[in-house]
Amino acid sequence: MEYSIIIPYHSNETYLQLCLNTLVKTIPESVEIIVVVNNNQGSPPSYLEDKRFRALISPQSLGYSKAINFGAEAALGKYLIFSDADTVYLDADWFDNLTAFYHSDDQIGIASSKLIDPDSNRIIDFGMGLSRYNNIHPFKDRPVDFKPALSARQVQMACSANLIIERELFSDLGKLDTDLVNFYQDNDLCLRVKEIGKECWVVANSVVYHRGGSASINRSPYRADIKGYYAAKNFHRMTIDGEVYFDINFQSLEAALRKKVSLGKYLLIDLSTVADGDWFQQVISKYLAIYLTYEFKYSERDVRHIPLLDVLGINIIQTTVPVIYFVDRYIALKANALWMRLRDCAADLVIDRNMNIVPFCEIDHA
Repeated sequence: MEYSIIIPYHSNETYLQLCLNTLVKTIPESVEIIVVVNNNQGSPPSYLEDKRFRALISPQSLGYSKAINFGAEAALGKYLIFSDADTVYLDADWFDNLTAFYHSDDQIGIASSKLIDPDSNRIIDFGMGLSRYNNIHPFKDRPVDFKPALSARQVQMACSANLIIERELFSDLGKLDTDLVNFYQDNDLCLRVKEIGKECWVVANSVVYHRGGSASINRSPYRADIKGYYAAKNFHRMTIDGEVYFDINFQSLEAALRKKVSLGKYLLIDLSTVADGDWFQQVISKYLAIYLTYEFKYSERDVRHIPLLDVLGINIIQTTVPVIYFVDRYIALKANALWMRLRDCAADLVIDRNMNIVPFCEIDHA
């Protein structure tokens, strides 16, 4: 058997059913589908009795890493594809494009699909890089057809919501680290692949939808502790490469706008939650002149909306110098219509911690 798809399932049967219904329509019948049903206190969903699926049952909650490893040990395929139970497959060619790319070069150890947010229909994950303190998700929140995200790209890390790896390589690496339980296990795997000289890629024409976080269990209290272990374990494997993505985004601006903003001097207003704001400012200042910085730090990471008038007040509206709004996610500044009417925003820019750069006047359409 050539391929096995492993789906760890804890809860949220609606998404599991949607995942399986769309999956079987977009892959060859020869592909093995394994569903690892963990934390099962009753009967598993009846449709898993279909001969198309192999259900592995655990009465205990295994956590993501153990569930994937459990499935991998039972898999018959030479190549493993990890799929989250809330990944949805609507593009008929996602499988062919992912597997073809994976086999195009022996140096490729891991390949992952482009993940799309089912609410916004925008990119939610297309590989990961690093700032000093955190992961960077290049092109997050951009449209699916954002030009820099239309080509496959080598990256440090990729999300395992739809990821392919050779079974032998996965086994040789010791599988997923079960001490990571439910967080950062895919990052850790990618960094270990990189360490042995293999490459990690994201595949632009393999597109799937991913909900993320749909299981009913609350795992967030453990995230900080697991992140500490992950960082201590992998610090020597990490490369701070965020500036690469800033440059890609900067070069994606129209040439006339690039020239215009390069000549200006900016007031930078930090509305982010990042602890390494000084590092981001150093990167930005290599491209744009910053003469002053104000901090209006938010307490909530990745807040959905920032009402600028409420937060910044009238003085910033009246300033005549161009402004850089530095935020966690650029889309948080959408729907600031009154601010746009009151202030001349023609030269203002929005930059976020994922290194997106968007002219403020285009924010509602970017």
